[in-house]
Amino acid sequence: MHRYYPDFYVEMKNKSDSVQTLIIEIKPKKQTKIPTKGRKRKNTYLRECITYEVNRAKWKHATAYCKKRGWEFKILTEKDLYGT
Repeated sequence: MHRYYPDFYVEMKNKSDSVQTLIIEIKPKKQTKIPTKGRKRKNTYLRECITYEVNRAKWKHATAYCKKRGWEFKILTEKDLYGT
């Protein structure tokens, strides 16, 4: 069991004056994709796999938490933030 602190909690008013709640997590794009071995050292590859699985577990539970409350969970990467 772990505590999870998202990067942002946002409440926005829609055009219809209803409040929409978002939980936003910011991660490097590299951490949102399944790692590939390639020419990496074994330890580097294993660390990337562990990071990916930990993130995936967080996101699974955050998504379920938000869904129960009628909120939206979003993962943003540098591509979303900077358009690169």
